[in-house]
Amino acid sequence: GGAAATACTVAIDVATPPAGAPATYTNSIPANAVTTAQGVTNAAATANLVLSPPTSVTVNKSFTPTTVAVGGTSVMAIQLRNNNAPSIALTGVGLVDSLPAGMVIANPPAPSFTGTGCSGATITAVNGAATVTLSGANVNAGSICTLNVNVRATVSGNLINTIAPLSLTSTQGVSNPLQGTATLAATGTVNLNVTKTNGVTSLTPG
Repeated sequence: GGAAATACTVAIDVATPPAGAPATYTNSIPANAVTTAQGVTNAAATANLVLSPPTSVTVNKSFTPTTVAVGGTSVMAIQLRNNNAPSIALTGVGLVDSLPAGMVIANPPAPSFTGTGCSGATITAVNGAATVTLSGANVNAGSICTLNVNVRATVSGNLINTIAPLSLTSTQGVSNPLQGTATLAATGTVNLNVTKTNGVTSLTPG
């Protein structure tokens, strides 16, 4: 006490769950937990330990073919690459992809979720809709899964479809730190009327 006051530290290594979901763990020491012969005690103290996701998923996008006429159909592929070390098995994987203006789900949508170690997916893709939803999917560690859906171009131009970072969700809290982007080029036809005049209705020879 007084000028001779000291601070003592008790240090202990702790371990987080090996496959725990991201969370904040709070450790508390209640008031009066410290006892001394002199009756000196302590105020309450707390500390937080934040458990972050141990890995991430890479999301890629593509269109096949990459160019269609207005009204034409292309296969949109969304690739989920759960092979970034140290990858872990993911459950409850979900994703919502909002299509750009000028692009809708085609008829038939023909959705599929393929790849070794890829299962349990529910895909919502309705003809004429502007969103594709994946839910409840299982993606094993190291697996590469592909979500395919037919889409249709309704206007001409470069139709850029982007999946933003952190769009992917999972029970384990693992997501995509980077965006996935692909472009579908749509070509159209235009009816042109050509007229010509010099503003003069009559003239003399020469």
